Order: sequence, then C-alpha cells, then structure tokens
Amino acid sequence: MIKIRQLSKSFLHQIIFKNVSLIFPRKGIVGILGPSGSGKTTLINIIALLDYEYEGDYLLDDINMKDITPKERERIRSEYFGVIYQNHALLEDISVLDNLNFIIRARYGTISPNLINKINGIIEMFKLSSLKHNYVRELSLGEKQRVSIARTILLNPRVLVADEPTAALDPASSAIIFAGLKEISKEKLVIVISHNQKMLHDFSQQLYEIRECSLFLLTCDKMQDLRPNFIIKEVKQPYRIKTKDLIVFSRKTAKRSRKRFMIINLVMSLSLLLIGVSVFLSSFLKNTINESYLSIIDGDTTIMESKDQNETQLNLMAVTKEEVETIKHAYLSEIINIGCYYQADFISFFKDDDQFVISNSTYRKILPSFHIELINEFTLIDADNSFGFINTTLLFDEINLGLPFIDMRAMADAFYLQKSYDAINDFLLSNEIFCTFELGNDDWSYHDEQIFRIKEVKENRDATIYHSDALFNEHVYEKMMGIPISSDFSMPDPFPWFFKKTYFIRVLDRSSFLNEVLKSNYFNLFYFSSFQNDKVILFQKRRPRINLLDVEAIMKVDPSISDYFLVTNNSYSIYGGAFLEGFTNPFIVARNEYALDYMVDQYTSFSDRPEATIQDLEGSFTSSFLLKEALKFETIKEELKQDEIVISQGLATLLGLKDGENALHVAYNYETILNGTTLYRSFKKTTLKISGIINSNERILYHNSYWTYSFFINNLEVDSSKIQINGIVLKTKGQISALTINKLNALFPYYRFYSPSLEMKTNLDLVFDALSIGLVVFGFLCFLSALVLLVAVAHSLLYELKHNIAVLKSIGFSNYEITRYLFVTIISSQSLAFLIALISLIVMVIMIISSLQMGFSWIIIIFVVLSLLVMTLIILLASFLSSWIIYHKLEKQPPLLMIRDGF
Repeated sequence: MIKIRQLSKSFLHQIIFKNVSLIFPRKGIVGILGPSGSGKTTLINIIALLDYEYEGDYLLDDINMKDITPKERERIRSEYFGVIYQNHALLEDISVLDNLNFIIRARYGTISPNLINKINGIIEMFKLSSLKHNYVRELSLGEKQRVSIARTILLNPRVLVADEPTAALDPASSAIIFAGLKEISKEKLVIVISHNQKMLHDFSQQLYEIRECSLFLLTCDKMQDLRPNFIIKEVKQPYRIKTKDLIVFSRKTAKRSRKRFMIINLVMSLSLLLIGVSVFLSSFLKNTINESYLSIIDGDTTIMESKDQNETQLNLMAVTKEEVETIKHAYLSEIINIGCYYQADFISFFKDDDQFVISNSTYRKILPSFHIELINEFTLIDADNSFGFINTTLLFDEINLGLPFIDMRAMADAFYLQKSYDAINDFLLSNEIFCTFELGNDDWSYHDEQIFRIKEVKENRDATIYHSDALFNEHVYEKMMGIPISSDFSMPDPFPWFFKKTYFIRVLDRSSFLNEVLKSNYFNLFYFSSFQNDKVILFQKRRPRINLLDVEAIMKVDPSISDYFLVTNNSYSIYGGAFLEGFTNPFIVARNEYALDYMVDQYTSFSDRPEATIQDLEGSFTSSFLLKEALKFETIKEELKQDEIVISQGLATLLGLKDGENALHVAYNYETILNGTTLYRSFKKTTLKISGIINSNERILYHNSYWTYSFFINNLEVDSSKIQINGIVLKTKGQISALTINKLNALFPYYRFYSPSLEMKTNLDLVFDALSIGLVVFGFLCFLSALVLLVAVAHSLLYELKHNIAVLKSIGFSNYEITRYLFVTIISSQSLAFLIALISLIVMVIMIISSLQMGFSWIIIIFVVLSLLVMTLIILLASFLSSWIIYHKLEKQPPLLMIRDGF
C-alpha cells in the first residue's frame, strides 16, 4: 500500500506542491490531471522512487522510503514499479521482439514456454504481431509507445506508472493503450498522468487534479482495495543483463558509430604501438647490437697492457761482459761462446789510410781485399776446427787468412812462389811472414800500424780473418789500438772517434734459445737481436713494459684463462678499443714463390699510389691495418717448430691451396723509408711448412704463444729492438667476467687489463641503460597517453549511450549492471584498437627482421608476446578505470536526472 503524508516539493524556491496526502488502492487505475508545470510528473516520479528530494513522508507498506539506502531503493523500484514514459524509452538498435526478450531474460534468467506465451499474448493485446521483427527506430511514435507498455507489463511490476502514455498519439492509438491499461488494472495498480480528460474519466477509478500546489480528488469509486500488496523484505535482486545480450548490444553500438570508432581506434592503436616500439628498442635491439659488435672481435679476448705508455724513444744500452757471462752460465747447453761487436763507420774513421800490407826490407805488397773492419767481422776457429786449419790456437798478434784469388796471387808474387794456396802455406811453415794494417786520418792527425803474423791461409771467396779467441777483435781495437768505446747506442758520442760496442752470444739453435729466454726473467732485462745466423746481440732494457714472468701468475688468478700470445709494436698488434687486430705492416702470404715475389715487387716499387690500389695476385693475400682485410692470429696447443704453421680453411681457400701443397711463402715489410713523396719498402722472405688446417671460415694463422715475437726475430731476422712487446692477449674460456678484470687490475697495478668486448658491452649497456630510461619514460608517457585516450574514448561512450543507459535505468537496472554493460561495450569497441595495433606490430617486426637480415628467434616471439600483454593490460585497465569512473558517476547522479538527460 502506498501512503503519502504532508508531501511537499520545491524547486529553486518555487513551490510545486505542498502538503499533499493520499492513499493509493491495491489495484485499479488512478488518474492525475493538471496543466503543464503543475507538478503532476514530479509527483509521479516521487511515487516511482525516481525522485527522493522532497519533504514529508512516503510510505510503502508502512516503511518510510527516506529510511532506506539508495541500493535498497533501487531494488524496490526495479521490483515494485514499472514506468511508462511518454518518449517510450526503448533500445532502438534491436528489434521489438529483442526488446521484449531482453527484459524477460534479465528478469527471469531464461525464457520458459509460459513466458513465450505471455510475450505473444502481450504482443496480440497491443496489436504488435506484424511489427515484432522490426527495429524500434523504424516504428512510429504510437507503435513505440505500445512496445514500451508491453515491455513494462512483461516486467510484472506491482504498480504501473504511466506518464502521458498517449501524448502526441491519434485517438485510435490512445484507445488501444487505455484499453490495455484497463485490462492490466484488474490485477495491478495503474497510475496515469494524462492531458486526455475524457480517457481518464472513462477509465479511472480515482481521479485527482493538481492545481494551486494542492491535490484535489475529482472522482472515486466506492469499492477500493487497500490491502498491502508488497512485502519489502521479499524484494529480489535487481535485473541482470545476460552476457549474450551484452555482446549483441556492444556490437550494435560499434556498428552504428563505426567511422568515429575507427578514427579513435587508429589514434589509440598508435599509442599502443609506440609502447611496443619502446619495449623493442630497450631490449631486443640492444641484444642485436651487442651481438653485432661481438662479431667484430672475439669475446674471449682480454688485453693486458703496461700502464707506462709514455716511452717515445727506444734507449739501447750495450750489456756488460759480466751480464753476458751470467746468461752464458744460465744456458750452458745452448750457448757456444761469447763475442763482441763494434758499430762504427770504418770508411770515414780511417778515410786517409786503411791498407793491409805484406812487406820487409826488399818487398811491399798490398792485399787489396783486406781492411781494418775485417777485424770486427773476424771468423772464430771453433773447437771442431770445421775450417781445417793446422794452427787452431793463435796468439792475439797471430792470424789466419781466408784469401780471395786476387789476394792469393799478390801474396805469392811477394814471395816469388807458385800461385797456389798450398805453396803459400808451405812457405809459412818455415818462414815468419808479418802483415801490417796501416791506418790514418789526417783530420785527427791519427796514424797507426798494427802488425800481425800470418800463420796460415785458405781459399775463400771473401777476404776473411780467422782467429781462435772469441774476443780477438776486442783485444785488437781496445788493447792494441786504444780506440775509445761507447756502450750507449741511443745517443751520439761527443767525439767522432768513438766505437760503439756490444756483446753477443753464439748459440747452437737460435730459435730454441730465444724461446727459452722468452720464458725467463732475462727477457725482461735485455733485447735479443738476431745477428749472422747463430749470433744473438744483447742490449739492456731500460724500461721494460711487460714482464712475461707475470703471465704465469696472472693465469693462476682465473682458471678460465687458458692461453695467451704476445702483442708487439712492429709485427702483430691489437688495438682493442678500436677493434683492430692484425699485422702492423704489409704481411704477404702466398701459395708459391712467383705470387710472393710479384706482390713484393708491387709494394717495393710503391710510390704515389695508395695501398688500396694494389690488388692481390691470385694465390696471395696481403694483410695490414691499412687494408680492408686483416690476417688474424690465434694460439694452438699443438707443439710446432718455428718454421711450421697451422692455417684456417678460410685462408687455404683464399690462397687456392691444393692437396699436397704444404708450403706457405711469407714476406714481411720490416722497414719503410720515405724519400720525398716516394716510399721505399724493404721485405724479408721466408717459407713456412703448413702442418695442419683448422675448419674456420676466417683468415687465421695458428701457432704457439711466442710466435708473434719469435717468428720475426728468428725467421725474418728483424732487429728485436724494433719489435717491442706492448701487451699480452689473454685467451679465456668464454667471456671473462668484470669481477676477474677488477681482480687482475688490483693484483697487478703496473698493468691495465681490459676486455674489448666486455668494455664494448659495458659501454653499450651504459648507453642503452640511458636510452632505456628515456624509452621507459617515453613508453610510460605512451602508456599514459594510450590510457588517457582509452579512458576518454570510453567516457565518450557514456554520451554515445546516454539513451540506452537511461532506458536501463528507467526499467530498474542497477548501476552495477549498467556499468557491466558499458564495460563490455568499451572492451568490444577497443578490441578494434588492439587488432590494429597487433597488425602494426607484426608489420614492424617483419620490417626490422628484414632490414637487419635476422632470422626468426625466440626473442622476437617473446617481444611480440610482451607487447601484446602490455597492450592487453592497457585496454583492460582503461576499461576498468572508465567503468569505475562511470559507475561512481552513476552513483552520484539522481536516477530522474539521468533518465531525463538520456531521453
């Protein structure tokens, strides 16, 4: 039972009605008349619980509607009242039958056969059979109103409220509607507001009129049923929209506004795609660039360099005799004897007189091939007497001679002997023959004579002086002639008559000796330069950069360091920071001597043309830092002789080596002189035996750790003072860790350790970390932009769907159900943005793979999946936020205002 006591309503200080009281019966038609603006619609909205801003009491079965919560009020309204609006309040994007079925499914869950019969009966009652499959937007006003009343009746409300149900309708349509209401009023209370006084007089059991802010009863039947017709505690849950209907409605909405949604979704998908690009750049592209750089230089290479890199001039100081003796005692099995060697310009030193004379009181003969420099270059008579002399032990003033034919004839003529070596030797056995070196330099007023007794002669192509004492030249120049000596080879002497002197050692096997010395501390103290095959000259190292003994200690720090090789300034170098590696000067390898000689001639005659214009002859390859391609070096555990080498399959293929060809012909540019604009190159050549081929497509030479140094000293006889060890390349099993690098730098403070690939990766990481921060910010802004845009799009749906929202609200659906409807509609509309972004993302990935010439990998799959997850998260989050905002907006907005704005 509905009771109203002392009900008053004002709007903007204008009284609409005041102190209205009435009681409604359980069933029948109650009509309310009144001119426009009299407040009759306001009264009906209060009765239908659409307006609760009033004064007074409104009781429903003795429960005051002011004492219940808004949610309870919503449930009561949806269960108790059915409202018929003058503007019909239908869902226009679906058919008449769908409107009716939708409300039945929302009210009862399923459509039973009884409900189908009821629907058909209502359709027949309001003469809608021919229109039930038509869209609502295709109907006339009268037809829409009939559908609206039919739908309201199907809801089976306790009270039916009709607001001008026949406004703007023709008399025939009005009659049909009132006839239907009359039929319904037999079981329910029907409250009707209308301008049609005749219809209200004809059909109403009670008729009221609102005038002068009060309610007046015009007519009233005697029989009124005032029994309660509603028990509030039995109110059911509000209507629930089925998922099927949600999908249908959302599809209809998107279809109706497809152009606007397409434009919005394109912009929205662009924001989503930018997020995918940000994820890609900060992860996948970083890994790709890292891998590309790691392909330039091996990741298992660690460089060890001395921190003292300020040496600009090589300081060569001759060793002392005591130092040489120490080395001799350390390598007794390797060293034959010790000698010394003098560096001087003998021609200018003895420019006025330098003759070797045999003379006495009756004769004087000059041996034309002999001069004082031959003392410096004398040949030692070894213990095995390999020269076959009878006199093998000589005093310092005694010598044996190796005579060219012209000198042999001069000596034979001096003694009137047969012109033969045997005749001279027979004469020397019974006669003492003396020779004199006559020396002079008029500029210095220097004149000297050194007399030697000739003990024996032998046939020689070149003039040679033999002696049995290894330090014979030292005795002659210093003891006999008194020539001043200097041991500093780096600085000019204060006077021109100084000789520069250094000691050397004669060794059994130069290659074997140098390899042994490389592993000792002597290598850190002295330079060992090859000289005349079996001789090694020694110089002091004033500031050695690398102590090779430290390498063994370094390798013990980390077991992953498996091998190493030497880096030198004038043979094989590595510039880790620049990712350059290879032979410093032109290094030519060829399959035969012809190809090698041809290439050597090309470079030797090189003048004004750049090196790049010299093309390698077939079967040859030239490596240099200055050229595009470099021949690399790697260590191998296999023990190889100095003249053996292992090469890669890539180099063998390049040279065109065939089966059975196992020789590698090599030439190295050890010296280059610039004269004006012309370069003069000097090459040294040798032949190496190929002892194996390793399956690698790169161009690589393989040997042991010291080969990059010893090969140039031993095989090519390059002065060791010109080939300084600048660093060590440590080979590790995989990428060395930054922790190990830091540990090595701490334990060996005189060196700097760094991994080019690790430093590159670290630098790239720093760059990409900074880039990633920027991209994260950029991606976050894209995320916010997409989110804001999606929320804005979703919020715009509130205005797009105002009519539908108002319809659902007028029927009695709760704010939660309306929000569900909007959420599904938003998801459906934004799925188009997701699809566009997905297609764009796939196109972008294909373009990147194609441009970078990459293969398909798991990283790409992960990238696509992550991007899709991010985009899905944004759409769900945007939909949730939009729905949450709309829900709270619906909660705060009065139902009447919402319905009024929607309609």
